[in-house]
Amino acid sequence: MHSPFRAVIAMLACSRIGAVHSVVFGGFAAKELATRITDCQPKVIVSASAGVEPTRVVPYKPLLDKALELANHNVQSTIIVQRRDVEECELGPNEQDYDEFMASQTNKAEPVPLPANHPHHM
Repeated sequence: MHSPFRAVIAMLACSRIGAVHSVVFGGFAAKELATRITDCQPKVIVSASAGVEPTRVVPYKPLLDKALELANHNVQSTIIVQRRDVEECELGPNEQDYDEFMASQTNKAEPVPLPANHPHHM
């Protein structure tokens, strides 16, 4: 499965359980990403190990690590989509491989009823 599908799955999963998601452009500098993390106070971050641009591969994990260090908020867990075809990264103690995480899920999350004006994304 290709990464864009994994992103859609993650966004739809957030909607199903009533969680607000925020999609961030992969080129965010660590300082700006730290500001977003501080403002949004996420419990979980889902990221890729890297992004692919027309002329280069952008390692996301070092940017995310620096942003988490700078942020004034502690994220409980990080899930990383390993882009094994271009850039794999080491995972820390509060980080999980996306594919392994998905394979370990045995319970189906029931949808959470929400009001029509509930913010699905920021």
